[in-house]
Amino acid sequence: RLNGRVTHVDEDGVRWEGHIKDGERHGRGTLFFPDGACQSGRWVDGDMTGRGEYIDEDGSRIEGTWADGDLCGSVTEFDPGGF
Repeated sequence: RLNGRVTHVDEDGVRWEGHIKDGERHGRGTLFFPDGACQSGRWVDGDMTGRGEYIDEDGSRIEGTWADGDLCGSVTEFDPGGF
């Protein structure tokens, strides 16, 4: 199983740049999606957990807290147009 800092691209074109533990995303890192969106934060056993952000391909951004891969609690949204 992989451990350490890696750059990995899966069969769907999703790129992970970050840490891996026992073959799972674990620790700080960023997922880059083929459409240009990305998601950065901390992962535990393959799921984003804790504070992080998601930036859509149009530049809009969400900052919030994730638990087991799901966005939960309060979030802050930023619109690239200033609205």
